[in-house]
Amino acid sequence: MLLNIGKATPVITWNNPADITYGTAFGGTQLNATASTAGSFTYTPSTGTVLNVGNGQTLHVDFTPTDNTNYNVASKDVVINVLKATPTITWNNPADITTGTALSGTQLNATASVAGSFVYTPAAGTVLSEGNGQTLHVDFTPTAPANYNTASKDVMINVVAPATSSGSGGTSPDRDATSPGSGTASPGSGTTPTPPADSSQTMPTITWNITPAPIVYGTELGGVQLNATALVPGVFVYTPPAGTMLQAGNHQLLHMEFIPADSAHYSRVSRDVFIDVSKATPVINWANPSAIQFGTPLGAAQLNATASVPGAFVYTPAAGAVLSPGSHVLHVEFTPADSANYNSARLDVVIQIVEKPKATPAITWNNPADIVYGVALGAEQLNATASVPGGFVFTPGFGTLLNAGDNQILHVDFIPADTASYNSASMDVLINVQKSTPQIAWSNPADINYGVPLSATQLNAAASVAGSFVYTPAAGTILDTGNKVLHVDFTPVDSQNYNKTSKDVSIRVLPRNPFDNLFEFYNCTNGKSSGTTPGCR
Repeated sequence: MLLNIGKATPVITWNNPADITYGTAFGGTQLNATASTAGSFTYTPSTGTVLNVGNGQTLHVDFTPTDNTNYNVASKDVVINVLKATPTITWNNPADITTGTALSGTQLNATASVAGSFVYTPAAGTVLSEGNGQTLHVDFTPTAPANYNTASKDVMINVVAPATSSGSGGTSPDRDATSPGSGTASPGSGTTPTPPADSSQTMPTITWNITPAPIVYGTELGGVQLNATALVPGVFVYTPPAGTMLQAGNHQLLHMEFIPADSAHYSRVSRDVFIDVSKATPVINWANPSAIQFGTPLGAAQLNATASVPGAFVYTPAAGAVLSPGSHVLHVEFTPADSANYNSARLDVVIQIVEKPKATPAITWNNPADIVYGVALGAEQLNATASVPGGFVFTPGFGTLLNAGDNQILHVDFIPADTASYNSASMDVLINVQKSTPQIAWSNPADINYGVPLSATQLNAAASVAGSFVYTPAAGTILDTGNKVLHVDFTPVDSQNYNKTSKDVSIRVLPRNPFDNLFEFYNCTNGKSSGTTPGCR
């Protein structure tokens, strides 16, 4: 029996990488597949590639095992989401301008980290009224909107009266010009400090970032946002207070009241700033499901994503779907119950659908008994059976005449009726084919009289196959009287497949008739004999 052992296929472990933003080149964080045996990986796209924005983009790896004698090459796909990048806008609070100065490129001079266009509000040429902490806003539209988000930023400008006399005009002492932000405060919205009620009191200088950095829902207000400072001792009272978790939304008011310790000489000061709170994105946990057999419908064992907040999942393909063999992407869309504060989210994983493992039928077939050359192969030799229904193809086939020889191979290929569940199978056995012995046909010859030489009349053996005869005694021999044995040795022409053989027959040699002797004597004495007749001298 011959046994075939196939190569093993290595197991590749590689999960869907975390989302990246446009501009992030692939590296070891994303291209980090491992295998169950030693070998090398080739990734497509390769290390250093920068993908365009898009969800569910395929990353492919080909694995070549070091031991390619015992292991197959293998491959696997995962998917990655590439999110749009947000351009960085650089724009500092402009220097103070005097009343009547039109806005121009000196103030409206924002730059961005990528190519695009700016739209300012108020626009160039606008003449602002006198006042401190007036908002200048810019909207930036990138040239490549497929890969970049739009962006915006606000700065503050003071418009002061011309310096005509001592103590008039100038810059508000509480203006923070060192921490530009991205808030959306508007002129006249409460960002100007409350003036002192008593002219004998001094207004403390307060520093507080007028445009706090945006935060994500779920972030509690703390020292990063509520971080006003004063040049004199006192107490800050914030509304809302530290620890508050704001709902998602833009331009939300943060109010600060400063109470100086020396209330006799310093006045209270209040200030408002605005903060943007963006929606949080839920975290979806969903690993690549284990491989399933073809024919198994998708169910809870595969469609089992969870999220960091309550909500609903919609899967594609849906539960109950039966996928074809191969690699397939499973997609989920998550809609949070609290859509006011959370974005929807999505994630892709990959599942492998494998063919149902086929069983190999068992063939029963013993080495046949020896046969003799000339016997055609038939059901006595080609009698293999299998453990399941199917058909047999024998080589050599029925009716074949094998030459003589030992250990000749008989082969069978078995094709199961249920090819979806069973593999084909094959088996070899050995048979010995012995030489055949020819049949000699030679009957006892008729009696002859003494003196008759042996000839083809007596030496007339025939064989079942072609060959040559050697007689003993040979043709021409004159036998003595009595019962004699004639012998023949037969040598077949096809000595590969036939044995030599021999045969004996009996012949009776009778004495001569006495009258024949007298007649011969007469002829001899009268000179009429040929000299060959027995008895003549």
